[in-house]
Amino acid sequence: MGMTAPAAASYASKEEPPLVSRIAFGSCSNQSAPQPIWDAIIDYNPQVFIWLGDNIYGDVRRPFKLFGKQRTIGPWKNVPRFVPSPEHEMLSRYHMAKTNPAYSLLRHNTKIIGTWDDHDYGLNDAGKEFNGKIINQRLLLDFLDEPQDSPRRSQAGVYTSYTFGPVGRQIKVLLLDTRYHRDPLSSDGSILGSSQWIWLQKELNGPASAITIIGSSIQDGLAYLIQVLRGLTSLATNVTIERT
Repeated sequence: MGMTAPAAASYASKEEPPLVSRIAFGSCSNQSAPQPIWDAIIDYNPQVFIWLGDNIYGDVRRPFKLFGKQRTIGPWKNVPRFVPSPEHEMLSRYHMAKTNPAYSLLRHNTKIIGTWDDHDYGLNDAGKEFNGKIINQRLLLDFLDEPQDSPRRSQAGVYTSYTFGPVGRQIKVLLLDTRYHRDPLSSDGSILGSSQWIWLQKELNGPASAITIIGSSIQDGLAYLIQVLRGLTSLATNVTIERT
């Protein structure tokens, strides 16, 4: 009997991956608010669910009247509009999100992957200057049940790729990290950072897939994303030409 397990494992490893035809997306999930949306997602019965950021709201919004990103008048002038939560509070909020009964059911039946945006990164509109990003990267990956030996556990940022489905009908999913390496919005700097750009180019020039999905946590209509869109368009055009 001791010899049958390796044989079974070897056979299983050669099985063709199942076809993926239903993928759901979600973002901006306030863990403290009612979340009836999970029932609709479960009814859809997706094979893959993709978090696109703000998977929890981990920072704290000041309760009194606000004027822009910082208060510019009154007794609270120059007091930040948002402040980051300590690690134990982030853990508590992730626990609340992860143990939601309907979401727990989805986790049981569906492959869940994801990236982050600013509020689960740790601070509203934050970029590479945010000093809580290393701890919060670990907390996000724990929330996503990322394996302990995953490269995402040791790299700078949570960008990653997945390939689903059998050969000839594969779907590649590329998830960007638009926070960890982002320069200040007032600059002409980078959103993805050089290492992520190199990774993205390598992924887009890798083995062909029937469909490639690029997931970003920030809207493609915002002015400061023009740099990324132009870069992606250039990469995609080059890839298309090379494969035509």
